[in-house]
Amino acid sequence: MNIKKLPSSRRGFPKKINSGAKHFPATKKWNCSYFLESMKSEKVRALPFSKIENRTPLFNQIHILKNQSQIEIESILLHRYGEYVIREEVQILKNNQTLLEDINYTRPYGSLENLDFFHSFFFAPPGYTVEPHTDDLSLYLFQIKGKKVVRVVAPEFNNSVYRLSPQTTLEISMKEGLTLDQALLLSKQSKNWSISEANFFNIDLSRFDKMKNVDIYETELNGGDILEIPQGWWHSTFTDEESFAFNVAKNKL
Repeated sequence: MNIKKLPSSRRGFPKKINSGAKHFPATKKWNCSYFLESMKSEKVRALPFSKIENRTPLFNQIHILKNQSQIEIESILLHRYGEYVIREEVQILKNNQTLLEDINYTRPYGSLENLDFFHSFFFAPPGYTVEPHTDDLSLYLFQIKGKKVVRVVAPEFNNSVYRLSPQTTLEISMKEGLTLDQALLLSKQSKNWSISEANFFNIDLSRFDKMKNVDIYETELNGGDILEIPQGWWHSTFTDEESFAFNVAKNKL
């Protein structure tokens, strides 16, 4: 495998976008304590995170969502910080004016009328890896606070990144506690996105030998940075620091 620096400007490649986002109050104000204090009355979905294995169960978030299970943020992160990751819809910010105002000063990404297009919000402790995956649309990765590394792989390497098949997705999700109906729904949805079995940040070449020929491009995101990722590109992230981030659907802006 070849790990290269992401080109600053190359047609068809992911690219960083210059914006006024670095001036968001959130890029300076947000930390775990401030966030928890502002979210006192909220409940959010959270995922167990093993620092030893450096992973969460692949489909645990679907299991929590389908069972309508909500977890008090204070009872998890405040007392067991570093053991859970938040993956939630942006509604949690709409219900918290203090946090909303912290990102509401730069257009189009932070303007209130565009907030519906932020379709996911993330909080992660240092050392968390998001598994390599693709999406069925182009995305903006919007880093609010903290530093993380992003590694991307072009669609031309689809046959070398060990994509999970719908059948394998079904089998794994059943093992991780989903009901048959939930697993079948997830398997059907997986036709629009894909997950790789290989860890882009710690690749076992004895197991994933095809990865030897894959070009992996790397870039770093700090608070206020935005990375545009074209549809179909594989991407994986690793948090060097406590991290707050959004994913935004490009075709909605």
